[in-house]
Formats: sequence, C-alpha cells, structure tokens
Amino acid sequence: MLRRVFRRILTPPMVVLAALFIFIEEWLWVRMTAAMSWVARWPAILWVEGRLARLPAWAAVVCFFLPGLMLLPVKIGALFLMGRGHVITGVGVIVAAKVVGTAVVARFFLVCKPVLMGVGWFRAGHDLMIRVKDGLYARLRAMPAWQRAVHLKDRAKRWLRRLKPGVVARRWRAIGERLRRRVNRGAGRG
Repeated sequence: MLRRVFRRILTPPMVVLAALFIFIEEWLWVRMTAAMSWVARWPAILWVEGRLARLPAWAAVVCFFLPGLMLLPVKIGALFLMGRGHVITGVGVIVAAKVVGTAVVARFFLVCKPVLMGVGWFRAGHDLMIRVKDGLYARLRAMPAWQRAVHLKDRAKRWLRRLKPGVVARRWRAIGERLRRRVNRGAGRG
C-alpha cells in the first residue's frame, strides 16, 4: 500500500527529471556534433578521424569511453573546488566538462559508429538506451501537465502567426517604453 502511494507520488517527477536529462543530453549531442563537424575540417582532425575510422572494434570501444574517463579527474577537481567554497567555479567546470565530453564522444560515435555497432554488447546497450529514452518520452507525453503545456504552446504559436510581422516587436517596444516612463516617474519622486 505505502509502496504504491510513494510510486504514484514519486514516479511523475522522476520521469520528468529523467526525460529532462535525456533531452538536454540529446540537445547537447546535436549541437556539439554540428560544432565538431566544423572542427573536423581541420587537417589534423581529418587525419585523426581517418585513423579512428579504421580502428578494430576493441580499440573503437576504448576510444568511445576514453573521453569520459579523461574528464573524471576534471570533475573530481571541480568537486574539490566546490568543497573549498568555489561553488560557481566548480559548477562551471562540470558544465564545461560535460559540454566538451559530449562533443568529443558525439564525434567519436559518428566516426566509429559502423565499427561500434558491430560489437554485440555495445549495440545491445545502444538499443536499450534508445528504448528507455522512447519509453520515458512516451510517459512524459502521456502526462496531463505535458499535454496541457503542449496545448498552451500550440495556442501561443497560432496566436503569434495571426499577428502581422512587426506587431509583436512594436508591442514589446511599447511595453518597454511604458515601463521606462514608470521607472523614471518613480525615480523623480525619490
């Protein structure tokens, strides 16, 4: 009985958090893959990627996991900074490590994907992650709060499309001007 109550209470926020984490990871993955494709035009990177594409399966797997292992000391250092009271710097280091790590892993995956997918356990893990992600997104989309948010977003988009170009910008400028006048009037009284 108590277990069911906790499950009903805790499952929705956990699904939202997990879906948010996966969404951010995917968003980073897509953007970092695009950024790394620009970096990949450099001759030295082209040379390295040519070598990576020809790696045997075991070496491709090692190269795929290597960036995460290399960033582990950086993340531990960030935790040390946070423990010493430099919380913002520590969080910044962790975020930067996450972005750089995702960029490098995304590029490695793109270059080595044919070889990596030939490794049975890697392919099974990849397929499992895709199924988990799809399941989380399906649960998230089934939540009434999500459906309401999508409905409101769609209504806002339709309303914005009905406006003539420039109307929104003029309205924002008018609102800004009114706020400035109020602030200036308030400052004149002080």
